[in-house]
Amino acid sequence: MAGRVPPFGATSSSKSDTVSIALGAPTPSAASRPPISFSSSMGIMPVGGSPSAVGGLSGRGGSGVSRSSSRLPEYVRRLGSYAAMDTDFALWQMVHLVFAPSRVWRMAKFHRQTKGQWARDDPAFVAILIYFMTVTAIAHALAFHLTGTSFLLLSLTFPLLHLLAAGAAVATATTHYLRATLPPPPAHSHTPVPTAADIEWLYAFDVHCNAFFPAFLTIYVVQYFLLPLFLGGGGAAAAATRAGSSAVVRWAGNSLWLGAWGAYVYGTFLGWEAVGLERATDFLWGGVLGAGVWLLGGLLGGDAVRLWCRWIMGVSMR
Repeated sequence: MAGRVPPFGATSSSKSDTVSIALGAPTPSAASRPPISFSSSMGIMPVGGSPSAVGGLSGRGGSGVSRSSSRLPEYVRRLGSYAAMDTDFALWQMVHLVFAPSRVWRMAKFHRQTKGQWARDDPAFVAILIYFMTVTAIAHALAFHLTGTSFLLLSLTFPLLHLLAAGAAVATATTHYLRATLPPPPAHSHTPVPTAADIEWLYAFDVHCNAFFPAFLTIYVVQYFLLPLFLGGGGAAAAATRAGSSAVVRWAGNSLWLGAWGAYVYGTFLGWEAVGLERATDFLWGGVLGAGVWLLGGLLGGDAVRLWCRWIMGVSMR
């Protein structure tokens, strides 16, 4: 009968199941196009497909590891192009890492949802930090009257060794530890659970750099201006050769280092907590270890500032 409405659940063979609009390119048929499902935290992905195809939790089955390594050459290439970097946003992050670090890690979550990766694809933060490290290295070299090879070595040591090499070592150790200790995902779970494949090396390096920035301000900047006090008055270079400081000043210098270490540990914890790792609290034990070293070193007469001048600056201490 004309105009008869088919029963619920019935299909009509005389009507097309799909309507496609050609915009200069053929539209895949319904049979060849996978159905689409939506996930609030993992974006859009084909049903039955792999999250890595559209930027899920870094992919499963190890694809997150390969994706992280494949992004590294592009990351390094952009490091040499000032026009490709967003320096304003990097400076915004640096300010908030000091006063409101949790806001920076919330931005990491948004970045994950929009670009399918936790790690920054913009190396502006690292570039600015390298510049700051180089400037502080030159300032230290001038304060301690270093010249020639010593001046050049110190200028390269701060950015290349203290920041990049140490950051690469920490990122490698962290990713190996987390990938080896994370449990397998539940067999039946609708909530994305981080697995070993979700631990990105480049994100681990980001976590180190973000956590390092407050420590950098404490040790490389604040301590620099307090060196005359910690080393006994006068100029920093002249004071470096004088014998011991008072117990109060020594404990103050050690406490400054403890504060820097605590800021680094807390920043590392926030970075991995943002990913949703339950093992993020493991990093807080580093603060307990640092407090133990601070107490034991202080009781034994250790002076962190003088050790810094002797081992890092190469200044002879009498």
